[in-house]
Amino acid sequence: MKSSVNLVVEPIPSQMSFNQYIEVVTSSTGYQYENQRYYDQNGLHWHEAISLNQSIKLLQKTVMHDGKAFIFTFGAHPVIYDQQIQIFEDIINTVKFN
Repeated sequence: MKSSVNLVVEPIPSQMSFNQYIEVVTSSTGYQYENQRYYDQNGLHWHEAISLNQSIKLLQKTVMHDGKAFIFTFGAHPVIYDQQIQIFEDIINTVKFN
């Protein structure tokens, strides 16, 4: 079994706040979310969403910078999710913007 990490960067419409963007995006995915939360880490404001989609557990962490959403996604089969999630968390801990 494998896991994957992806990054998508997309513009956020100028009239839309980060929270509004998250609300629109999460309501349009069709995913069933196990958990969602906002939190601050390393001076950045993040949104975290955990979902199960077609037997793959997904953790998406989104941060906004310079009018863009940076969406980091970790996906793995639930059997190996807990074994590999720390690698993804270590990657997130390195995110900085200059």
